[in-house]
Amino acid sequence: MKFALDLTWVRHAKVGGTESFINNLIKGMIMTDVDFEAYLLISGNNLSLFEKYTEDARFHLIECMSDNSNVMKRLIWQHIKLCKMLIKYKIPVLFEPVYDKPFFVPKKIRTVTTIHDLQVLHYPEYQSFLRNLRQRVMWFSDVKTSDCIVCISKYTADDLLKHYKPKCEVKVIHNPIFVGENEYMAYEALEEKYQIKEKKFFYTITGTNPHKNVETIIELMKLISVDSELSDYKLLISGSVNDHAKKLIEQINKSGLENRIIITGFVSNEERNTLLKECACFLYPSLFEGFGMPPIEAMMMGTPTVTTRCTSIPEVTQNRAIYVEEPKNAEEWVNKVRDAIGTSSCIDISEYEPKKIALQYLQVIKNR
Repeated sequence: MKFALDLTWVRHAKVGGTESFINNLIKGMIMTDVDFEAYLLISGNNLSLFEKYTEDARFHLIECMSDNSNVMKRLIWQHIKLCKMLIKYKIPVLFEPVYDKPFFVPKKIRTVTTIHDLQVLHYPEYQSFLRNLRQRVMWFSDVKTSDCIVCISKYTADDLLKHYKPKCEVKVIHNPIFVGENEYMAYEALEEKYQIKEKKFFYTITGTNPHKNVETIIELMKLISVDSELSDYKLLISGSVNDHAKKLIEQINKSGLENRIIITGFVSNEERNTLLKECACFLYPSLFEGFGMPPIEAMMMGTPTVTTRCTSIPEVTQNRAIYVEEPKNAEEWVNKVRDAIGTSSCIDISEYEPKKIALQYLQVIKNR
């Protein structure tokens, strides 16, 4: 089995959960004993992210003349030259782990495309006109020209079927979740770095777009600032930061919470995992997710997790988290958090085992 895996789109720390998804999937493939040849198509500036995988002889790197720091240049390269490269190396299958698939692929090349969500259909106001247009055109092209589409949740599959009615095969394969046994660090270093006390802080991993609903847990922090039991708790927010973060910082400062809410930005796996394990409660206020890996990661560690019932979240958390019924109601969040502190969560982690997920993807890629 020979296939190409297009990774030219990966920009470290800037593409959110999709970077974790693809790294976990490749790790899962390495865990299998399947005989395959995988050609990782990379940009020059993400070589260091993926060259480690060539320690497994089944993986090969092809460095592409694609500038992924410039979206337009990358797309031009992808749509004009990617397929020529596949023909040159006699690669019969193209696996696109995101929606950016070339418009025109020779019939002799089979394509498998992963679609994570249809966010801009639901929140077009959060993206520019050009990005709205590009994503809608790409999704339309995906459903018309892919041989198989993989959706990362039943919610996303239902959303895709509703809006685009693809004629190709649509499979649901959940995201792989991987937390390495050695991917932790000394908690004391983080305690000093962020001035936090053990089990006296809440944690979230999220983007800052409005549908992530971070402003509600900022309001939660404002409400508990006068609570005798919770007033000394802090909130740490990790994840990619964009222009929407400015409004959140203004809200934090206006509420006088600048010493109790810390925006960490992107953090290493070791730091993230340690904070997930040591926080009093993990908060995930999102209103829209195609999947949502962070609450699963928190629950895998037994950390009490408070989240919403929106979109795919109940599905992927297996209805085992603590859920708020009104996601924008800060008072309800206070009550749920109060109930969650001191408890533990559980989840069937076998559902997201990287090897299991990788075998499902390899079967889809192999199916000719």
